[in-house]
Amino acid sequence: MITTHQTVDVHRERALLWRAQALCSAAQAAGIVGLGWYALVLGTGALGVGAVFAAALAPVAAAGFYPGAARALLSRGRRTPLWGGQAAMAAALSVALATAVLGLPIVPVLAALCLGVGRALFDTAAVSILHANVAHERQHSALRELTQRYAAGQPVGVALALVGGFASGGPLGSISVGALLAAAGVGLSMRHHRALTHAPRARVPFAAALAESRLVLVRQARLRAAIIFGAVGVAIATGQAALLISWFAEGPDVGGDALVPTMLIAVLGAHMVLVHAGPWIRSLDPRRMLLLAFSVQAVGLLVGWRAPDAATAAAAYGLTLLSAATLVELATRVREETVPAGLAPAIGVTAGGVWALAGALGGLTAAVASLVLGLGASFAVLGISSAAGGLGALAVSSLGGRGPGPDVRPPRSDEATRRDRADRLAARS
Repeated sequence: MITTHQTVDVHRERALLWRAQALCSAAQAAGIVGLGWYALVLGTGALGVGAVFAAALAPVAAAGFYPGAARALLSRGRRTPLWGGQAAMAAALSVALATAVLGLPIVPVLAALCLGVGRALFDTAAVSILHANVAHERQHSALRELTQRYAAGQPVGVALALVGGFASGGPLGSISVGALLAAAGVGLSMRHHRALTHAPRARVPFAAALAESRLVLVRQARLRAAIIFGAVGVAIATGQAALLISWFAEGPDVGGDALVPTMLIAVLGAHMVLVHAGPWIRSLDPRRMLLLAFSVQAVGLLVGWRAPDAATAAAAYGLTLLSAATLVELATRVREETVPAGLAPAIGVTAGGVWALAGALGGLTAAVASLVLGLGASFAVLGISSAAGGLGALAVSSLGGRGPGPDVRPPRSDEATRRDRADRLAARS
């Protein structure tokens, strides 16, 4: 995967990055659950939970929208932000935990903001490594694998946060889980070869590629539609997550002791369904994929709203995971069909920024709606919105059909060409 001026174990570096991505994603999810739960303990209500989500996602959105932010985040190379971002996440959660244990006042929103900064550091460095070090023709597949690790880490982080929270009788257990996961990610990322600190600069600079990716979004109607609909789905899912934290802590009794094991079963069940149904989902027309994602999401929301017990609540969460995976697969497929391989990592960061912004707005909007309408009615509104999104997908002609991506490559130096040729020869041998 990686080509540098120094000899490195390619498979080892890739395995480290993939595992660190999953741990970082899980730590982010667990940290948000714990901090949102703690905001409820402080009496801020659902609005406090929504603010935690917004604060944790805002730095990720900023890193995706502003190329200058990426340039600043990578000013000390790539290896340092990999472990440094996770260290910032671990520190933010550890400080929040320590101050809470000591009885000192903490601000969950501030801790969530630091959590988001750490996540933005790690994401920018990880995707920049793909942009600068992966052979051109393999950048789409490398980004797909990295995205899959992120998607896999989220539900695991939520499930472990619930285990820690219910085992300790409060949100501090969830915060502890997030801190431990982030610390484990630091240890993994520090094992990367030092060659990653100074990646080769043969390709277009990453900040320039980010700027170009925004122009690609303007020109490519299919990609734009996939990202926009995906952002709608993310906003609804984030709103659902913000409401679920309030619901589990303050809403109907769904059986806390039974919720944890059934939630873990739901995570594993959703994964098994995706393994077996994945090829069929990927074979669908993009509009049908969108319709499927929003329909499943709507059913999950409406079932979860009326869940009479823990098993039903966990099943509803499993449906949400299936919907999210379908939306990610849709965006990935359209990106691979419309975007030059050399711009894939930059498009991934830009799309991530759009989705992070949508998630922040979705969390806040759902929290405000719960204050006006109540928890139950807010779940119903989200479910209706998801169903409307599915119907809207049928009317989007720009997503119909498929075709190969444009055969356009970013400028490459002779040195980069020689390195790619040597990399291919080494792979054959």
